[in-house]
Amino acid sequence: MKANDLRIGNYVKSKRHDLDVVTQVGKSNVWGKFNEDILPMPIPLTEEWLMKFGFESDGIEWWNGVLSLGIYKDGLYYCPTEDIHYRLGKEFKYVHQLQNLHHALTDEELTIK
Repeated sequence: MKANDLRIGNYVKSKRHDLDVVTQVGKSNVWGKFNEDILPMPIPLTEEWLMKFGFESDGIEWWNGVLSLGIYKDGLYYCPTEDIHYRLGKEFKYVHQLQNLHHALTDEELTIK
């Protein structure tokens, strides 16, 4: 994982903590909420994490009013809600990737509810 993959507020694992929050990103260093230089590790995106973020499911798709997510056989894809349905040709494997996408679309942070 590279420092430029992360934004302030992203959830990651660190050497000492199962859940850390990025507080500062440098060119090659990342600092966490425990005021230490961390080697961040991505957190796998699971249904449990989608629920923590306030997503609801009908058993097929997950949605939060901004994004609809579907798990297809070739990965997890998104489409904006409402009338536009679009499969992004990219699999979302990690929590920080979903956080970054949500922020890019809404200018709002996706945080634990």
